[in-house]
Amino acid sequence: MTDLQSFLGGVRACEGMSGLELAAFGAFLEQRKLPKGEILFNEGDAGSAMFILRTGLVGSYVIDQDGSRREVYDFVQGQLFGEMAIAEGSVRSATAWAKEDSTLFVLDAIDFYRLVWEHPGLAVKLLGNMARHLALWLDEAAGYLGDLARWGEEARRRAILDETTGLFNRRFLEEALVSRIGRKSGGEVRPCSLVALDLDRFRDINATHGTRAGDAVIAQTGALIAHLVAECGDERIVAARLAGDEFSVFLPDADKEGARLLAERIRAGLEELFIEFRAGSGAEPSRVRVTASLGYAAIPEDATSAESLIEAADRALFLAKQNGRNRVICQGE
Repeated sequence: MTDLQSFLGGVRACEGMSGLELAAFGAFLEQRKLPKGEILFNEGDAGSAMFILRTGLVGSYVIDQDGSRREVYDFVQGQLFGEMAIAEGSVRSATAWAKEDSTLFVLDAIDFYRLVWEHPGLAVKLLGNMARHLALWLDEAAGYLGDLARWGEEARRRAILDETTGLFNRRFLEEALVSRIGRKSGGEVRPCSLVALDLDRFRDINATHGTRAGDAVIAQTGALIAHLVAECGDERIVAARLAGDEFSVFLPDADKEGARLLAERIRAGLEELFIEFRAGSGAEPSRVRVTASLGYAAIPEDATSAESLIEAADRALFLAKQNGRNRVICQGE
């Protein structure tokens, strides 16, 4: 077996070919050297040949709409490429160039059709292998795109959601406030309100039962807030965990009474929430009671901007703590 036959025998596109078929296929190939940096074909060129890389490395890139160059794929030793432009009679979808000094075998389109005509059995094997090669490439590309989409979705979720509770984070809440309050209707700022809450004596829970218990309390609080917000039936309401045991709920079109009602439901729901912990597998359960102090404020009565609305709700929250905790207080009361 010649060196060419030995090389072609390891090429995926030539799988299943006999020695005679490899020799017949090799007779149609022309060897070409491609120095590093030289372009093999340009995006938009007519597809007049397909290639098998013998040595070196060939890369491909496309030009994006903004004129920037984006690399898309590298072809390695033994790989067939450029066949789709011939099979479909289309132009090149990318530019190919030598990333290293390279050697290629070239099968011109006219010789490809001659091979099909003169060696139909060999052509069936070649075309079948090409089809399988394309299917594998598409599977690989689909997997890559799927991973990219999942990574993008996960990155987006991490950017706007709190991991422990599943509620929105501070950044998203602040952006929602600025976006909503910055819009005006008929020259007037539309009413909206904000509820701020802290868990009462949360540090004592961590100190007594440990941080795992504290995390569980935070998670349960987030779940309760999410449930009560969902019952409101307004998907525009933004419930967020700000940090530690600090939470906030933004109601885009609710007045002070709407904020008071939701705040009181959250307070009452937490007051009824008992969480059990065990120090070990045989230990007696410990029950933790959870309460919260809540303050609320509204536009236009208490504030005129996102920043002043946050400050007003925080002042009301501070008053709720000063007045005995486990209560709801409005700005100005």
